Amino acid sequence: MACMACLLFALAFVAAEAQQMQSNISRGSSLTPTTNSTWLSRSGLYAFGFYRQGNGYAVGIFLAGIPQKTVVWTTNQDDPPVSNNATLLFTGDGLALPTAEGQNYLVKSSGSASYASMLDSGNFVLYNSGREIVWQSFDHPTDTLLPGQRLLSGNELFSAKSEADHSTGIFRLKMQNDGNLVQYPADTADTSIYAFYSSHTGGEGENVTLNFGADGHLYLLNRNGTNIRNITDGGLPTDEGKLYLMRIDVGGIFRLYSHDLKKNAIWSVEWESSKDKCVPKGLCGLNSYCVLIDLEPDCRCLPRFESVNQGNQTSGCERNFVADACKNRNENFTYTMEELESTTWEDISYMSLRLSDKDDCIQGCLVDCDCEAVFFDGTNCRKRRLPLRYGRRDNGTSDRAFVKVGVPTKPDTDRRIVQPGRKKKAEGETEFQTEIRVIGKTHHKNLVRLLGYCLDGAKKLLVYEYMSNGSLADVLFTRERQSVTRINFRHIYITHKWIWIGAALLVTVLCISSYLLRRKLFSGEINPMIDRSTGDVNGLQNDGKLGNNLTVFSYASVVAATTNFSEENKLGQGGFGPVYKGKLVTGQEIAVKRLSRCSGQGTLEFKNELILISELQHTNLVQLFGFCIHGEERMLIYAYMPNKSLDYFLFDSTRAMLLDWTKRFNIIEGIAQGLLYLHKYSRMRVIHRDLKASNILLDEYMKPKISDFGLARIFTHNELEASTNRIVGTYGYMSPEYAMEGIFR
Repeated sequence: MACMACLLFALAFVAAEAQQMQSNISRGSSLTPTTNSTWLSRSGLYAFGFYRQGNGYAVGIFLAGIPQKTVVWTTNQDDPPVSNNATLLFTGDGLALPTAEGQNYLVKSSGSASYASMLDSGNFVLYNSGREIVWQSFDHPTDTLLPGQRLLSGNELFSAKSEADHSTGIFRLKMQNDGNLVQYPADTADTSIYAFYSSHTGGEGENVTLNFGADGHLYLLNRNGTNIRNITDGGLPTDEGKLYLMRIDVGGIFRLYSHDLKKNAIWSVEWESSKDKCVPKGLCGLNSYCVLIDLEPDCRCLPRFESVNQGNQTSGCERNFVADACKNRNENFTYTMEELESTTWEDISYMSLRLSDKDDCIQGCLVDCDCEAVFFDGTNCRKRRLPLRYGRRDNGTSDRAFVKVGVPTKPDTDRRIVQPGRKKKAEGETEFQTEIRVIGKTHHKNLVRLLGYCLDGAKKLLVYEYMSNGSLADVLFTRERQSVTRINFRHIYITHKWIWIGAALLVTVLCISSYLLRRKLFSGEINPMIDRSTGDVNGLQNDGKLGNNLTVFSYASVVAATTNFSEENKLGQGGFGPVYKGKLVTGQEIAVKRLSRCSGQGTLEFKNELILISELQHTNLVQLFGFCIHGEERMLIYAYMPNKSLDYFLFDSTRAMLLDWTKRFNIIEGIAQGLLYLHKYSRMRVIHRDLKASNILLDEYMKPKISDFGLARIFTHNELEASTNRIVGTYGYMSPEYAMEGIFR
């Protein structure tokens, strides 16, 4: 009996010790970022809970027992950081952040969870009442593996975005179903052309796993438990105080690290998948290539290209010259080829020619407007379109790369009036900036047209449209002109006796306008800073300009903004083609209209809409930011309208209730104001020809914006009627005389 008592006491002691080792967390426990922010493992080495990220907090597992609090696992990597009033609650279903909409589960268990434990292995585990595991972090790795952890077949690790931001980065390591362990750029398919590391174990069958031993041994086991490949040799010290982890780093290399707790040392690299840090494909963005400087990677742009976003190597590069001069046969522009020595790129040429002469290869690209780069290896000439990607310096390659660059041959010969600034520095700077901001953004047939400006050190020049008849002051106060009884001034005939009345009215209008403008300036309604759209617009480096501050976006920029035209970003489909939502690097939201090859509209409508909207500026017309022409691609980039179009509300019985009479009246008034501007007050009279509810967009304040000018027709201001043989538009929205006879007024 005494022995039995001793045995029961021993078992109770062992159970208590085991429970203490597991640091059990009971259901109903909670964490907050500022108080009681973590659940520690028994030794205090690992912690589960909140850690600082950006302007808020993320939830994950990190090494709390060392000075560098290394994050080894993160819940929902791409969720935004939470505020310091957030609460993490352990429920029977898992770990949740209560929100106004309900429970946001960061961890969802497969069964009812009774308690949890942060283990000294770095594994966070949820158990049911029968002490069975219903969820564990080791089954859901992010960018790191710890000893004892496996990467199962079909699973993958993703690099972090940066050392401080643990959201998903641009590289991945996948344990493929064919038994091959492979690294790819994050946004590519699982095909060999994108791979930059492989274990070369393809064909070993399903259920191959990557395993991590306590001695730093990384190895692959097949479904029978047989070791088919050693990634690392292992055999590293396993004494107490030695830590190991395997990670796919921000730069794309995956490495085995060690840390000695006794020496309080930093992490040391024991093994890495490549010594060359330029090997990961996509480290440098589009139209840029990687070179090693003192063994560290550096991204360089193609000749005559500039970085899209300084400080962000993955953003890539864009031209600093206009690209469409080739097809337009612009005599003021010519092209040359510049060589890039010893570089390799993704090989997706659209044409390959058997040529043995480098000069023939170069000339073949110069006369081909579709050709933007060529690769010559002595026997083959491969033509490429931009963008180029996955570029890096490779001294062992036989390829010679040549990039087509544009060079201006002579300055623009259009007539311009150049007005230098002559005022005192403080006064002149403000007025110069204000004139650019106000006149450059205001389009009306009775306002002077500002074509551009020039900054050269302290010199500041404004460039205006030439006015052949001078100013009203020239007419009023020049003796020779006062003797003329009838004066032709912009098709307005002024008799001598009405000159002084007109002058008085003009002075009155100018005084009122000046007062209103000054009041807006001082109230902050108009920002008197220079519009810097000639440089970096919305974080996108311009390829060129088409007047009126239109940006010529590169194809690479549009692809990046729309996440490669993903279905998630598709807003809808119109007669022109699909429309995608995009987001620029500054957070500016845009809408991209992409011309469809099977569209009923084509290049004529694209050009028509581009020219019209670039010339028209009104608060009730959609705002055009710019355009993109790349090969056969034609795209228009607009301001994004968050409330969609008028038909979205009108033709839905539920949403129509949101349009009360006040909103409807304001929308009608706005449309009328836009049409009045088009028909009477713009520099050119415009008939829309396809005005309907789906072409009335609504901004965040439900203000209407007339859109879709691809079918519009331009009149001269003295035309009252015109006819056409090409009836365009939407039946049911046309006037009868236009639909039946082609006449529009």
